[in-house]
Amino acid sequence: MKRWGYGLVALAFMVVTAVAFAAAPTTVTIDQCKKRKAAVTFNHKAHVEIVNKKCNVCHHKWNGQGEPQSCFTCHGCKKKGEAPKAMRVFHKRCKGCHRAKKKEGYKAPTSCRGCHK
Repeated sequence: MKRWGYGLVALAFMVVTAVAFAAAPTTVTIDQCKKRKAAVTFNHKAHVEIVNKKCNVCHHKWNGQGEPQSCFTCHGCKKKGEAPKAMRVFHKRCKGCHRAKKKEGYKAPTSCRGCHK
């Protein structure tokens, strides 16, 4: 009987994961706080595939339940609380990941105009 329980838990996990990925947007647009540069629109589907469907790489506080929150929920335009400002996170974390992926052969932009079209 224990095997059935484990099997049902595994099946439930797969269904929840499949629903979460099915509901994920194809593209995402991030508007800058200061509006000095154009908004960044990126292919969310491609990013999901590149990081092997590990949503918590970017949505690092998401527990898999419900909708993941916007980056700006914690990372505001002005420093508030313990989370670094959004612009700092995007430029450090995203650009760092792009540089690493570029070395692996991906077409990842690392210049300003590569993301801010």
